[in-house]
Amino acid sequence: MIVVSVPKHNKAEDLLVALITSEVSKARRRGEYVLRRWREVRLREESAIRPRLYQIIKRDVLALLGKIHEDDRPGMIETLKDLFGIT
Repeated sequence: MIVVSVPKHNKAEDLLVALITSEVSKARRRGEYVLRRWREVRLREESAIRPRLYQIIKRDVLALLGKIHEDDRPGMIETLKDLFGIT
């Protein structure tokens, strides 16, 4: 999972997250974003962000594995904008 809420909203007890999948061949559907710099952020295999959001309790997060690469941020943001119909 990747946290998609901004830090000022992460002060509460919950986080808004999106799923990350390694099933990239299936990730060509509208709204899914394939990470270009997955190796640099130490993911084990090519991965994509799915346009499904979940609210989770912060204390259920066991570890922080890394951050999305700066080069992938614009693509992820566009994926989220598309999900919400923001232009």
